[in-house]
Amino acid sequence: IQGIIKFGRGSLMIWGCRTVQGIMEDHLFQSVEEHGMDDNNFIFQRDGDPKHSSKLAKK
Repeated sequence: IQGIIKFGRGSLMIWGCRTVQGIMEDHLFQSVEEHGMDDNNFIFQRDGDPKHSSKLAKK
């Protein structure tokens, strides 16, 4: 959890991923194919807001 101060107000950004086998850690997301997952095994959802994209995911 990371607190963000924007325009003089406070906000809180929370990111997470849930699979049938548990919560997917952010460092595992880049190696989805290595874990035998493909587009048929999970649904990736995001709203397109740039503040929800990590620097790691953009690489």
